[in-house]
Amino acid sequence: MAEEIYRNLTKEESVHLSDWPDYPDKVDTKLVAEMARIRQVVEKAHAERKEKKIPVRQPLSLYQTTAQKPVNDLEVYVKDEINVKAVAWATKKDELDTKITPELEEEAKARELIRKIQEERRNLGMNLTQRHKTCSKD
Repeated sequence: MAEEIYRNLTKEESVHLSDWPDYPDKVDTKLVAEMARIRQVVEKAHAERKEKKIPVRQPLSLYQTTAQKPVNDLEVYVKDEINVKAVAWATKKDELDTKITPELEEEAKARELIRKIQEERRNLGMNLTQRHKTCSKD
């Protein structure tokens, strides 16, 4: 089937007769180094969460880090990975704001409910477009 799809898309004779695609040899070493630095920030935050027994599913408001702010708008990945609303860069210490406001607690409950619903859908063998017969309008 893959062979037929390839021929239909490329109009070439066979994927087996094609050359390997050319990729640039140039690697963005600055981006790779920046991602490694971000990984260190994320690992520190995860270690603190583990030490304080705060699951990553629980959103928090702030993470303060001694690291410099990343370039190329990579901060969004840090916030997403450690589940915080904001990151304060170049501070005096690495520290999570562990105060859980009612809003953050409600967000965690909503995420947990969604996770349980999706898990049950998987257990029932349902895909995203299917509705359970008890939810259908007859």
